Amino acid sequence: MKPLRVEFSAFGSYPGDVSVDFGALAARGLFVVTGPTGTGKTTIFDAMSFALFGAMPSKDGNDIRSHHADPTASTFARFTFEIDGRVHVAERSPEYQRAKRTGTGTTKETSKGTFSRIEADGSTTVLASGVREMGQVVPEVLGLDAAQFSRVMLLPQGEVARFLLDDSANRETLLGALFGGEVYDRIGRVLEEEAKGLAAQVRDSEEQVRHHTTNATARLVELHTLFDLALPDDLAAADADRPLDRQRLGGLATAVAAPEAALVVEAEACADAATRAEQAARDAVAVIERMRQAEQARQRLATLAEREPAVMAAATAAEVSTRARPVLTAGERLARAEAEMASAVSDSTDLVAEIDRVAGEHGLDVPTDSAAAAATRLGEITNLIDDETRRLEDVRSASEAVERSRAEIATTDDDLASARESRTVAAERLATVDDETAHLTAQRADVAGLDADHAALTAARRDLTTRDRLVDEIAGLRSTAAAELGRYETVLRRFIETEAPRLAAQLRDGEPCAVSGSPDHPAPAVADGGEPVDFAMVEQAKARSDAATAAVGEAEAELRTVRETLGPLADADPSDVDERITANRGRHAEATSIESRLGVLADEREQVVASVAATDHRIASLEGTLTALRAGLAAAESRLATARGTAEGIDADSLARRRGGATRLAPLIQRLPDALDARSARAATVTAAQQAVDEALAASGFTDVEAVRAIVIDADEERSALAARDDMLAERHEVNGRLSALVADGIPESEPDVTTLETEAARARSVADAVADRRSRAGRAMGELREALDGIDTVDTGTVDLRRRADLTQRAQLVCRGQVAPKVSLRRWVLGRELERVVDAASQHLVQMTGGRYTLRRRVDAVGGNAAKGLDLEVHDAHTGRSRKPNSLSGGEQFQASLALALGLADVVSRGGAGSGHRIEALFIDEGFGSLDPQALVEFFGTLSAEWALECLRELLKADPKANLALAVQIAKEYTEQIGAAKIVDLFEAAESPAGLYLYLGSYVAFSQDPDVHFKY
Repeated sequence: MKPLRVEFSAFGSYPGDVSVDFGALAARGLFVVTGPTGTGKTTIFDAMSFALFGAMPSKDGNDIRSHHADPTASTFARFTFEIDGRVHVAERSPEYQRAKRTGTGTTKETSKGTFSRIEADGSTTVLASGVREMGQVVPEVLGLDAAQFSRVMLLPQGEVARFLLDDSANRETLLGALFGGEVYDRIGRVLEEEAKGLAAQVRDSEEQVRHHTTNATARLVELHTLFDLALPDDLAAADADRPLDRQRLGGLATAVAAPEAALVVEAEACADAATRAEQAARDAVAVIERMRQAEQARQRLATLAEREPAVMAAATAAEVSTRARPVLTAGERLARAEAEMASAVSDSTDLVAEIDRVAGEHGLDVPTDSAAAAATRLGEITNLIDDETRRLEDVRSASEAVERSRAEIATTDDDLASARESRTVAAERLATVDDETAHLTAQRADVAGLDADHAALTAARRDLTTRDRLVDEIAGLRSTAAAELGRYETVLRRFIETEAPRLAAQLRDGEPCAVSGSPDHPAPAVADGGEPVDFAMVEQAKARSDAATAAVGEAEAELRTVRETLGPLADADPSDVDERITANRGRHAEATSIESRLGVLADEREQVVASVAATDHRIASLEGTLTALRAGLAAAESRLATARGTAEGIDADSLARRRGGATRLAPLIQRLPDALDARSARAATVTAAQQAVDEALAASGFTDVEAVRAIVIDADEERSALAARDDMLAERHEVNGRLSALVADGIPESEPDVTTLETEAARARSVADAVADRRSRAGRAMGELREALDGIDTVDTGTVDLRRRADLTQRAQLVCRGQVAPKVSLRRWVLGRELERVVDAASQHLVQMTGGRYTLRRRVDAVGGNAAKGLDLEVHDAHTGRSRKPNSLSGGEQFQASLALALGLADVVSRGGAGSGHRIEALFIDEGFGSLDPQALVEFFGTLSAEWALECLRELLKADPKANLALAVQIAKEYTEQIGAAKIVDLFEAAESPAGLYLYLGSYVAFSQDPDVHFKY
């Protein structure tokens, strides 16, 4: 993974837009981001992590938006990077409250996010939309989750030593994510599942053998009982704990085969005897049944002979009735046709009479001799009535139009007067608004200027408070400085007074005095018994006095700065400023009120002007409408006069009476054609019915309908009599046939002894069933015995390969889980080899950082009581020749070792060593170097390029030359040959650091060999 650019806005400590181009920095290989504490260096890395994962290594993800951002600014972080040659962009914005863009109050922005890939043609493919989708897709693409990202690519502050000091479990988690430990876990799980499955299959096969053995044993015991054989001792004692083997079971099965064959022969003989006895009993029962059926048939024939005369007479009467029935039916149809014809003649006569009556009552002349003529005449009458009605309607419609026009003209006149009155009122209000606006405009004040004055006065009030505080503090600091100076002078004086006794104490007989040089010491000075003072105490007193004096100077400098900031108000009384602030607030409130009122007046004027314009438009519209309405009234009055002339002479009452008569005649005349047609049709029907009667009499042989009526019986009675005759003849034929068949089968004179025959058959069947049951149970037992023995053979033969594979798989999964020698799991063994690569690369850096003293090693044995091994680290110390735990190093040494390990990890992963398959081409270390001593820092920088060291030197001198003096001189001395003395001298001069320059020149003994430096100094 290669970072390309990070962009963010209103994020963390940055209120505005920020963009960092890693492409420009990547060309340098290694680079440093420097600045004082709190300037937002870590925020750059937080933006990268937040854009990808919505989380930051050491900050709460719920407080991201900058507190100094503009209310309209959007908070977001966008990270562009390259992975596997494809450019990806992760962008995310948090949930936060911001000020509303209009009005007051706040509104909530919801969290959003997108993750996209930039294709080769420049198009964009969205891989995830929304923070939930990003949480799934981003770790899949990177091969790292948020925690792993912060330990592989972005080491947060305070965490640089974590990988070095982690326990094996946490180190294994990180290595597994980097180098694909999940693969080996899956191999172990697959082998474990396969071993469990194979073991289950082996157990199943063993259970099957036990089941078959139990069945075979039970069947052998059953067979010995059925055959009345004595049980062998081993068969009687066999159970789940003492099963018989396959060979013994086979021998016992062979021994019971002969008794089974004898039982089969016996069962077949008994079954044949029982079958013969049962057939004899069935034959006797059949003979008795034939004798009974023959007697029933003879009795039935006698009964039929008795019924035959009555049945045949009834059938003859039914045949005569059947022949006469058509005549009676035709007569009934003729009677119905004659009745319907009489009704049709009566209906048509009544309808014609009604038409004549209605026409006479309403003064209408309508003919009734023809339906067509009546309908035509009614149509002529209706058309005349409609024409006269239409002319009367034209008069009514024209009259209503005239009245409507007059009413609309009156309404429009009223609306026009009202509109003109509203126009006058609006014009007066507009003049009032303009007058008030002009008056308030003359009183307007500069609100922005008042705001600025208020801000300046408020700041000055704070500075006055600071001024007074500093004045009080300076008085106290001066008192303290005077006291410390007095103590220092006292200590110095005491030190001078005790100098001679201290020198005397160092004298040795025969050795020269350090002051006089004489070897004789006749009267050495003696201490006066007061408190002894050494030079360290003098230095401590001097340091305290200097510190107290410096504190006074710093406070006085701060006071001067505050007074310069106050300017003309440097000596002002705070109460005066408070009064000016109060007066400013009053002017500001008055100005704000005027501005607010002017805004209201401006809105009202805009509304009044719009109202005047709208009223003018309405007045013009109403005037046009009134002109049009008056023209419409004249036209309506002209149409009314024309309509009245056309309708002259029409009597409305006469017209209504004639229309009522036409309305009543219409349905009567509409029925007339059907009534006349029905009368004609009924006459034809009577003629046809009479002809049918004549034809039926001729066919039946009878002379008149009345004679036929006496001999026709009920139709159901007819069918019943004929059916009874047919049923009787059919039954007599069937009974005769059955009796002949029974006689042919043989009917003895006396009945056989069925009871004796059935008793003998039951006894024989009981014996046969008992023997058959023994044979069945023995056969079933023998079959199950053979199946059980075959099952044992099948399972034994079929599971040889299964048991071999189960043993091998169990061994393999135990090895992968580290449960057999060498007691290391496959995952931990592979990750240990990867850790070895990392440690080898890290040691190269650590040797250079520590001057060859320390190297890192991987321990392959267990540490303490920890059963897990293979991922522990130790540090070899070349000075002692011994190895020790990483946590025994000092803070600075731990930092060096951790940094070396991080660089080694980056070296291995960047060369394609990551299990995710992605190259990780960047490592960001968010850490200060304050925990390292200057020499350790120089050794650390020795692992870096000269160009990077020059950049670091430039930044140190730029940030704080005084605070970074020692470190800057050390780096300058270390890289003189690579950078050049002249360039280093220029850096110290540009930073205005003469102390650093002379310290460097004083230690750089070869500077005289550089012509430029030698000429200048």
